[in-house]
Order: sequence, then structure tokens, then C-alpha cells
Amino acid sequence: MSNFGVRPPPSSLLSTLRLYRRILKATKRFPSKNKEGLYAEIQREFREHRHLEEKSKIEEKRAIAIDGLDRLRAFSGLDERNNEWNVRLKGPSTEESR
Repeated sequence: MSNFGVRPPPSSLLSTLRLYRRILKATKRFPSKNKEGLYAEIQREFREHRHLEEKSKIEEKRAIAIDGLDRLRAFSGLDERNNEWNVRLKGPSTEESR
């Protein structure tokens, strides 16, 4: 059975759009030479998965996006001229590096 034409609840849609916009905004401040490539990759990822209907998959993708936003924000506020950066990342990927 297809849900063609059925939109997700407005609160879910708005929060996903808000998340998307916040990620793109953080990407613009991310200190990287490949800022444009990262920006385009984020757009591609969101567009590729915009038609997901399975709630568990949507929540999985949102969790990854929220974690990515946290990581972007951790680096986006750094002063590029300062050589002493202190960044603390959370999440499963940091557990492996300890």
C-alpha cells in the first residue's frame, strides 16, 4: 500500500526542515577547504531520503543528522587563528577512538 500524496505530520516535517536548514547554516561556518562539497553532499543526502516512509528509518536518519549537526557546531565556533583547539565529541564514533 502506497502513501503517495500523504504528507508527514506538520510538526515532523517542520522539525526536519529546521534540522536541514540548521545543518546547512553550520556547514557554511565549518572551517574546511571543502565546504562547498560538504554542503552539496548534505543536500544530496537529504534529497535522496526525502521520500522515506518507514518511521524507524526516518528516526535513524534524523539521529545521524542531529549528531552531524552537533559535530559541525563543535568545529564551526573555533577560531582558525588560534592553535589551541579543544573539541569534545560525543557519540559512538568517539568511543572507538579511546
